[in-house]
Order: sequence, then structure tokens, then C-alpha cells
Amino acid sequence: VFALGATLYHLLAGRPPIAGSGPTEAIASAIQRRIAPIAEAAPGAPPELHAIVEKALAFEPADRYANAEELADDLRRFSTGQLVAAHSYTPRERLARFVRHNRAPLAVAALALAAGAVLAWIGVHRVLVERDLATTAQRDAELERAAALALAAKERDHADALVIAQARSALDANPTLALAMLTGLGADSPRLADARGVAAS
Repeated sequence: VFALGATLYHLLAGRPPIAGSGPTEAIASAIQRRIAPIAEAAPGAPPELHAIVEKALAFEPADRYANAEELADDLRRFSTGQLVAAHSYTPRERLARFVRHNRAPLAVAALALAAGAVLAWIGVHRVLVERDLATTAQRDAELERAAALALAAKERDHADALVIAQARSALDANPTLALAMLTGLGADSPRLADARGVAAS
């Protein structure tokens, strides 16, 4: 596993993880565990590959992959875009991977959401417009009704004034007819005081 990790390190960094001017210096570097981190030696490599190399080159055998098959499995997962067991993903990385791997469904969902929002806005706008139209129509109807009532009251007052004038003119010639005319006024007529004055005469 260590040898495979060293090979992968060499492929990524362009140099072996343990180097020296001769075999003695290389052995001394290995004993002293002087290996430059792969992230420094190959900064352009993906973080997942950094994690795989670091795990394969762990000095403690218990910290390495248990066997070459596990290392190959992690490399296979990396090459197929799956999560690598050796790498600790941040929530941001997981989200970015999810978006990258589900770009088409997310785009369709975003379009559907946008279309739903537009349709909802159109529906709300239509309801508000119809409510405003109904309010305006109701206000206009109330104004027309008030105008009609005012006109009817004015016409009724004019008719009552005409009755009183006729009764007053008939009072001298035929008082009974004059009183009969006055009985035609309604109990709520505003001209009742005038009618009583004519009747008292």
C-alpha cells in the first residue's frame, strides 16, 4: 500500500515522496519521516487525491488502507465521481458535489419553482384586480342609490309642497276638500308642519 501511495505521489508531484542524493540519504529521510505533504508537492491535484495519497503513505500501518484493494476502491470512487472514503468532505463540498451531479434535475426544479412563482403572482394579481373592480362597482352602486334616494326625496318634497299649495288655494272655497288633500301627505313628510298650519287656518 505504501509503495502504491508513493507511486501515486510521484505521478502527481513529478518526484518521489522520499528523495535523497543517494540511497543512504533516502533511507535516512524515510526513517525521519521527511515527506513533503502532497498538497504542497502537487497543489493542483484534487483534494480527494491528496487524501488518498496521505492515507496510503501514513507511517503507521494501522492508519493506511488495509490492503491494495481498498486503495483501488477509493481510486475507483474518485474516478467515477463518488465520495472518497479517505477524504473528509465539508458541507460546502458536499453541496457543490450534489449540485454538480444533479444539475439537470435541479435546473428543472428551479424552472418549475420560477414558473409556479410567476403563476402564483399572476393569480394573486388577478384576484386583487377583481377585488378592486368589485369594490369600485359596489361604491358606484352605492353612490347611484344615494343619488336616486336624494332625487326621490326631492321629488316627493316637491309633490308635497304642491299638495299644500293646492290645499291652501282651495281652503276658502272648499275647506273639506282642502283637508282631504292634506290627508294624502305621508306621516314622515317634512311638510307636515306646513300642512298643520293650513289645517289650523
